Amino acid sequence: MALLSPASPGSPGTVGLGFTDLPWPCYPAPLSPEDLKPLPIQRFILSPSHSASQGAKERVRQALLRWHPDKFEGRWMGRCSEGERGEVRQGVRAVVDALGEVQEEMNRRGVWSP
Repeated sequence: MALLSPASPGSPGTVGLGFTDLPWPCYPAPLSPEDLKPLPIQRFILSPSHSASQGAKERVRQALLRWHPDKFEGRWMGRCSEGERGEVRQGVRAVVDALGEVQEEMNRRGVWSP
């Protein structure tokens, strides 16, 4: 996740990023926003191999903060190629929607306490 680390703003080689250059939270890596489906995103975030020191609730919370559209726009969109920004925005929205579904399910199960 070094690419989405605030420690690297303005680093050489980080301008003109395309959709496929971003570290989307799923496997396999998507080639377009249409490839960002909820189930692979949820499996990635909730995988026991992902941030093993954090519980599922904290992983979802951190991912929601990282991929929040306004924050992503302000911090990272300027590094994306102008021609791909629409696709990147669609991708960010797909990630947030998938994470929102996880959060809703955790609420239903009583795992998420605001």
